[in-house]
Amino acid sequence: MLVAPFPFEFNRGGRQGGPETPDMFNCIIEDILDGLVTTWQSRGWGAALDSHVVSHIVWADIVWVFSQCPKQLQSMLEELAQVVYAAGFCWKASSLEVLKGRVADDFVPKVSINGSTLEYKAADSMLALGSLLDQDGRTTATVDARLEVAEGVYWKHAKTLKGRGDLTTRLRAWSSAPGSSAVFGSSAWHVSRHVLHTVRRWEYRLLRKMLALHFKPGEGPSEYNQRTTRRLEAWFAKTGVWFLHHRVLSSVYKGA
Repeated sequence: MLVAPFPFEFNRGGRQGGPETPDMFNCIIEDILDGLVTTWQSRGWGAALDSHVVSHIVWADIVWVFSQCPKQLQSMLEELAQVVYAAGFCWKASSLEVLKGRVADDFVPKVSINGSTLEYKAADSMLALGSLLDQDGRTTATVDARLEVAEGVYWKHAKTLKGRGDLTTRLRAWSSAPGSSAVFGSSAWHVSRHVLHTVRRWEYRLLRKMLALHFKPGEGPSEYNQRTTRRLEAWFAKTGVWFLHHRVLSSVYKGA
């Protein structure tokens, strides 16, 4: 933390886009939260992350607060509001959200400050540092969101992907457009068997549409899936294009 040799006042804000503005803002936020964070640490408040207890994360003007139970979170939000408002700042009402574990379904915090009430909205998922977390703290919500975006990319380019080009060109186009969109940021995913199965099932479903792999007469769903899976695997091996679930695993291991 930067310490000035004497008190001074701010009489204007930082310049929009100025290289020094983020540092100035960080110094102010750190000064506001310093005493409160020390108090939280002395109480052991926060959520366990490996061998550490994390009480908060600050990114730009966003503050995430972590707690082990509703009662603790209520107290942390009340104390946080007090120091923020005492410094002359205030919360943007529409930005107040709480992501609850399933054991706290009925809990929605409300904080009274300066004669007004801050009401938090219950959220099913929350974006934190680029990862969309669900109520269990899993990043599967991020995966679902990425696949939804990528499916939009697929349909945007469906005419080209389903066109008359040769197989190698079309599979590489698939890998470059909807494929890259689907696995963007996957190095930060918490990869599990469920995540890989989700990505694989999504990819195979769209590839079967793209390559017009239809049912044969009298063929059941199980036989269709087995036959078309073998065909897709042979095509990918021949063209050297990677399946998305292989790209996810590669991305995770490179980022480890």
